[in-house]
Amino acid sequence: VGEAGNGMPEGAIGFTSGMTKAAVTDVSEMKNIRVWGTYTKDGSSADVFGTAGQEVHYAGGAWTYSPVRYWILGAEYAFHAVHPAEVTGVTVENGVIEIKGFDATEGHDLMAATASGISYAEVSKIQPVALKFKHLLARVELVGKLDGQSAEIVPGMTATVEKASLYGMSGTGDYADGTWRGFGEATTAEVPFVSGSNKTLDTEGVSVFGEDVLLFPQQVERDFAIYVRYSVNGGEMQEQIIPLNGLVGEFVAG
Repeated sequence: VGEAGNGMPEGAIGFTSGMTKAAVTDVSEMKNIRVWGTYTKDGSSADVFGTAGQEVHYAGGAWTYSPVRYWILGAEYAFHAVHPAEVTGVTVENGVIEIKGFDATEGHDLMAATASGISYAEVSKIQPVALKFKHLLARVELVGKLDGQSAEIVPGMTATVEKASLYGMSGTGDYADGTWRGFGEATTAEVPFVSGSNKTLDTEGVSVFGEDVLLFPQQVERDFAIYVRYSVNGGEMQEQIIPLNGLVGEFVAG
């Protein structure tokens, strides 16, 4: 993906990225990542970048950072990375990425990657570290549209969603070793996870929230719901509360 490692001096530790699909769909959308690294040689281990990790920037087809670190030949390395680099509450200990108190309501696509068991005996064999990122959240979209048959029967049919909201699920959670736990208080109808307003529908479909909604992977509980206030053909406003567990059983990462 791009010419990762361009301009890096011989023997330098460089990075490249493979992507999996979801809200961030192209590496160019990833402006920065934070990377942690460790190496082991002769029975002792050390950090490559320190416990705070290293911010690595993407620009012009290459990932760069400063100051540059160099491979120690014969040592075995492991790297862990998180996107975006600004995510707070991240620690990496004993090869495990932990994230405390992540706020999913802010709508940032959260991704992580690990590359381990890397070792070089010769400088000429060195390659950029390939980090294949995985999405840690589930992407959900609420699409509203006119029923096609109804629109044919009623010429000029219109429908407007005055307000919609999604609520009942937690807005914050903790991540460790591939699992989400430690969820915060549930969002409510008054303070929803996400809301949208004033969307005019058509037969093709309109994203009611106008953006990707990124939820924690989990079983869909009975309190998870969509609220919709809408009108058809300029008529009286109608309201509906739609339980999500009748539509889907689980939100899955990625």
